[in-house]
Amino acid sequence: MTITEAESKERLQAWEYAKASCQLENCPIPAETDAIIQKHIAGEISAEELDDLIMGSLFDHAVD
Repeated sequence: MTITEAESKERLQAWEYAKASCQLENCPIPAETDAIIQKHIAGEISAEELDDLIMGSLFDHAVD
C-alpha cells in the first residue's frame, strides 16, 4: 500500500496528538501499540488492519 508523504504526515500528526492526550491522562502506551501505529503511518498497513491489530493487542493486554 502506497501513501503520499502528506498522508503520512497527517497520520503522524494525528498519532502525536492522540499520544499526547494519553500521556496527559497518565495512560501508558505499550511499545507494541506504538510499533503497530508506526506501520500505519508509513503506509505498511491499512486502517482496517490497524483496527484489527490494535483491538487484538488490547484484548491481549486485558488478559494479562
